[in-house]
Amino acid sequence: MLSKEGPDRIFISWVNEVHADFGAAEKMVNGCKQKLLDSINYKSEINESIINSSKLNKNEKNRKLGSHPSWSQRKKYVERGTFDDELIKEIAKTTGCYNTELIKKYENIINHQ
Repeated sequence: MLSKEGPDRIFISWVNEVHADFGAAEKMVNGCKQKLLDSINYKSEINESIINSSKLNKNEKNRKLGSHPSWSQRKKYVERGTFDDELIKEIAKTTGCYNTELIKKYENIINHQ
C-alpha cells in the first residue's frame, strides 16, 4: 500500500527525477557522464545564487528532504555511473522509504527496460 504522503511519495519522486537525469544524459549528451555532471554543477551554482540572494528562499538551504533530490544528491547519484537496483536501494534508504513492495516494483521496472 502506498502512503499518501511521506517517504513513499518522496522515494517515487526522487527515483523519477534521478531516472530523468540519466535519461537526459543518454539523449542530450550521448551518455557522457562528465557533461551531465557539468550541467548539474552549473544548475547547482545558479540555484545557490538564487537562494543566497532571496529572502523568501533562505530556508531552502536547510531543507532536508523535498519532492526532488538536491543538486548535490543528484551529483552523487550520477557519479555512481549506473541507474540500477543498488541506486534504487540507496534512494530508498536516503528518503526513509521502507516499503519493500514499492522498492521491488521499481527494481523490476529498471530491470525490464
